[in-house]
Amino acid sequence: MKLALESHTSCLPLFLQPCLTCSSAIFNRLRENPTLGISYFFFDDSNRDETAENVIRALLRQILAQLRRIPRDVSAEYSRFKNDPDRMIRSRYTFASLLKSSLEELSSSPSFILLDAYDEFRNKDDEERQRAQLCSTLSAICRSTSAKILITTRPQCRHELKDVFSSSEIAVIKGDLIDVEKYLGDQIQLHKYLHDDLKANIKKTILDANREEAW
Repeated sequence: MKLALESHTSCLPLFLQPCLTCSSAIFNRLRENPTLGISYFFFDDSNRDETAENVIRALLRQILAQLRRIPRDVSAEYSRFKNDPDRMIRSRYTFASLLKSSLEELSSSPSFILLDAYDEFRNKDDEERQRAQLCSTLSAICRSTSAKILITTRPQCRHELKDVFSSSEIAVIKGDLIDVEKYLGDQIQLHKYLHDDLKANIKKTILDANREEAW
């Protein structure tokens, strides 16, 4: 069913890759409770061809990897594909339905979906529609299953998500100035072609702008 993921998204169960693609917070939570169902997707601004179907398929593959048995509807859909792959129509709705039923198999344990950097969801030809399709699918899943969804984004996409997930809660997280300064120092040093005076000016400008906000 073309469940295989593109190269920029990991498809291994989370507990197999604590140092590669999942945060230490998620990894440690899984160590404490291996029955947690966690699927995740990290958006990458460099990918300008992302689709709602890709994201849903990625989440589905991760949930299936954590189940003790494959749900019947997933097996049936896979058999249809194997029997006649040329006539199998790829559909976001099909993958969404399979994701929902797979999440229901985890109903006895907490189930979570993490989407990181939603503001980096890019599709050069159809971005608005792809975003709307993904949000609509996740909103339906949130209403019909026990799955909890966490989406991280920069402020510009906050209202877009709030309109879809009307009962959602917003938590605003800001970096500590000391952390910002350290991060800037590390990043600026990577640009060896910049003069030291320019590096210092860039760093000072960004820090001054952040100091204008209440921390």
